[in-house]
Amino acid sequence: SFLYGRFSLRAKINVHPGSWPAWWWLPDTGGWPQGGEIDMMEYYQNKVLFNVMDGYQRWTSIQPSLDTFPGGPQEFAKHFHTWTFDWSPEKIKLYLDGVLMNDYDVA
Repeated sequence: SFLYGRFSLRAKINVHPGSWPAWWWLPDTGGWPQGGEIDMMEYYQNKVLFNVMDGYQRWTSIQPSLDTFPGGPQEFAKHFHTWTFDWSPEKIKLYLDGVLMNDYDVA
């Protein structure tokens, strides 16, 4: 259980068909989906996902295709990447390799 802070994951992920690596946050109370969900790192069907759903079930999802990254999926899979989740009373920010991918207003 935690409330606010910075959390980071450095990982090399499998991008083969059928692979679905993820690092999700689910609430302590309220259950899913009522309590919300934060997908700090998720890969699915050739996309990296940066999703936030709050307790009111407002949803924002950023889903860039790995085809848009230099060298495409196979080059992406060769390297370690850093996913970062910043959570404050005002914002949730999700980053990939230092690039802001999703900026969600909490308040």
